[in-house]
Amino acid sequence: MAVVMAVVMAVVMSVVEVAVVDVNKYTRQNENKYIRQDENKYTRQNEIKYTHCACTWPSAFANSVWEGTRGQLTFGSSTLGGLVIDVSSLDPSAGSLSTWECVNTDYFQAEGILLLKSTKKFNHINALFLAYFCFTMTRVTGVEAFYFYQSHAMEPSLNNERIKIHQAETFTTKAQICGATPPVQEFHYMVKQGQELVSKQFCPPSLLARMEYNVTSSNGAVSCTGPADSWDVCTDKTKMTFNYSTCATQMMYSSDGRVYCMFNLTTTHHYTMVYSNGTSGSKFICVVSNEAGTAASFVEGRCGQSNQSPTTFATSDGSDVGFTVTMSAAGNLDIY
Repeated sequence: MAVVMAVVMAVVMSVVEVAVVDVNKYTRQNENKYIRQDENKYTRQNEIKYTHCACTWPSAFANSVWEGTRGQLTFGSSTLGGLVIDVSSLDPSAGSLSTWECVNTDYFQAEGILLLKSTKKFNHINALFLAYFCFTMTRVTGVEAFYFYQSHAMEPSLNNERIKIHQAETFTTKAQICGATPPVQEFHYMVKQGQELVSKQFCPPSLLARMEYNVTSSNGAVSCTGPADSWDVCTDKTKMTFNYSTCATQMMYSSDGRVYCMFNLTTTHHYTMVYSNGTSGSKFICVVSNEAGTAASFVEGRCGQSNQSPTTFATSDGSDVGFTVTMSAAGNLDIY
């Protein structure tokens, strides 16, 4: 009996040992499947598949079109078109960058940060470079609109654009891509296409008035010097209306004399982004006004452009651009 038991135990141990050895005889197959070598005897084990975690835009942006100070921006699920950066000064053959891809949106919910990079390379100092953006975005309360900052130091080789250029192709974190914080008044703005007029806001308190005004262009021409020139921000506190029957100079680049306040920010001065749907140029204009409501300047594009103040022109490539305006109240200031 003892002999029989010994034989049985030996057989059992042999079977267990073989089972252990067989279990270890798995090979990694295509599509990350683990299959026993003897497929006639054993079934396929748990199937494990690895997928790349591709970056896709948050639902607020995916597959949508936005209008703003950076032009018309078209978001796909993971790409961005329409954001044009001229790199011809570095690489004439490259011309400009206009297509971008999502790099990381993990910071968006908590910090409003979107990270993206160019899909095209360009030559710089005898090497191939990519461009990266770190957009720090804040939603304008209650509407489909954002104001945002390009969180980088100025890049002298690209006309002081706030952008990061680098040879590395694998940057994915804000530590790698984001940089200096711009001045608070240096903001961009964008609004979802079709939502422009429902996204308007009250104009700044200093401009809630009926005003007479004189306007000076960056080339020195002075106009609208008559006593009846009218700038009305009382009838509709979200809209600036100009009477072109008394002075035909186009204000805020608007052909129909109407612009809408979209966003206000106050630091040393009032910075107001206005929208014009009656212009052939940029639809977004930055107005900088003083607290007293007696002086303002305006220029196409983002706010915080070089040297712009209520009494001085913005500058571009060393030249004055835009207009300055002096105002006097033609009616009671209506401040809330």
